[in-house]
Amino acid sequence: AKLLFGFPADTNPRSEKLLANELFKKHATFLLNMIGKTVRMLGHEDDHLEAELWEVGKKHVTYGVKPDHFPMMTKAICITMKEMLGSDFTEEDKK
Repeated sequence: AKLLFGFPADTNPRSEKLLANELFKKHATFLLNMIGKTVRMLGHEDDHLEAELWEVGKKHVTYGVKPDHFPMMTKAICITMKEMLGSDFTEEDKK
């Protein structure tokens, strides 16, 4: 989780504080577990996956997540996946 959420350290001066926050660590763990679950479900349980992701999205709207937060998070996830998967993470995967 530190790898993913530690990425914005150079653009977000609060990153060290966030990484020390237990609630944030819990969320980071949840996010990484959700990414793993999503990858495992791709192509096998697409209908269930879509419904589950819609529910997660609805919750995030109530938390105040806004579309302008997505680019930074997308970049952080892509960098993390590239570091974790190396050459197995392709340009096509980024799309």
